[in-house]
Amino acid sequence: MKKVVFFDLDDTLVDHRHCNICGLTAMRKAYDAFGAVELDVLEQTYIRLIDQTHSKVLTGEIDLNEARAERFKLMFAECGQTVDEDEAMVAADAYRAAYVDNRQPVPGVMEVLKILRPKVKLGVITNHIREEQIKKIDACKLWPYIDELVISGDVGINKPDRGIFEYALNKFKAKPEDCVMIGDSWHSDITGAYNMGINAIWLNRYEDPMPDEKMATMITGFEPAMLIAQLLLA
Repeated sequence: MKKVVFFDLDDTLVDHRHCNICGLTAMRKAYDAFGAVELDVLEQTYIRLIDQTHSKVLTGEIDLNEARAERFKLMFAECGQTVDEDEAMVAADAYRAAYVDNRQPVPGVMEVLKILRPKVKLGVITNHIREEQIKKIDACKLWPYIDELVISGDVGINKPDRGIFEYALNKFKAKPEDCVMIGDSWHSDITGAYNMGINAIWLNRYEDPMPDEKMATMITGFEPAMLIAQLLLA
């Protein structure tokens, strides 16, 4: 039986996509430029831009507020409207308010955590800055299910780099073969865990094609909770 289960945070424990959809829906109602774009197209644009700006946050090049303003300025431009920094920040704040108001755990994960809690140590390995991730954990009431929280912004290393996984293993004084990592990002979570020798479970809620069946076991959700918990412990 495994001694440690590592979870990713965004879209594994906390339903980031749900929050994102709520934020973008609010934007489509508030701004004609966004309302003229189908929600799924707007979501893909936002995901691309968040990847582009988030990397600058992780490296310390810009702070979160600067990233949000830059992101929405670019979004407006792609939707055919030019705005200044202040207008972009107003939109970013409105999106942010809707995002925060709709924070929730990924469906089914709380039941799995409750089963795992008395049986195994639980860790979180996440790419972001501490302030932002702490707020998500607070909102979703996840603290009773976290023994160690490893944040890339604290460690100075991002997944999938081996260094952040080594750091997490050292926190638990655990060997790779005694652990399992579950996450939604093939690149960050699965590749990182696999290269470290940690068993990997890919949470693929949207049933994307699996890049390599040898690298991970795939699940599409956290139900039934007992079977998922048994898979994580095996």
